[in-house]
Amino acid sequence: MNNRILNLGFLSILLLFSLFNSLYSSEPNNPKSNRGTKFVDTKSTEMPLTARVENDTVMTNNIVSVWNNNDAYNVKVALKDKDSEIDIGIYNMLGKEVLKVVQKGVQTSDEAIYEFNVSKLPNGVYLCVLIGRNFRDVEKFIISR
Repeated sequence: MNNRILNLGFLSILLLFSLFNSLYSSEPNNPKSNRGTKFVDTKSTEMPLTARVENDTVMTNNIVSVWNNNDAYNVKVALKDKDSEIDIGIYNMLGKEVLKVVQKGVQTSDEAIYEFNVSKLPNGVYLCVLIGRNFRDVEKFIISR
């Protein structure tokens, strides 16, 4: 009985992960796409992680970059199109939203930068779900301290 419950839990995690990938992936039908594991390595000073973002029908020129800050407890998301508003949610591998970024991005000359603190999150694998007016994307990253 317990094995059956454990197997159902594992299958639900796999199903949830594949659902996120199918709904929010940048290039679901391209095996050579830019998707992959993104590491937030708290020992390095900066690790830029770039993914192309796809419109519902056509690839746009928007670029989303995700990287860790020098103090190792903040993660930044930079959106090339500074006029785009973006919702950012961080989900654990069980599908539970563990962090919601609600503040407005800091406008620079050519991009909007969103910064959020991940110091309260334990080490693990997380999904960063980015939803804008004309795009959706999911970036997987690992917190390792």
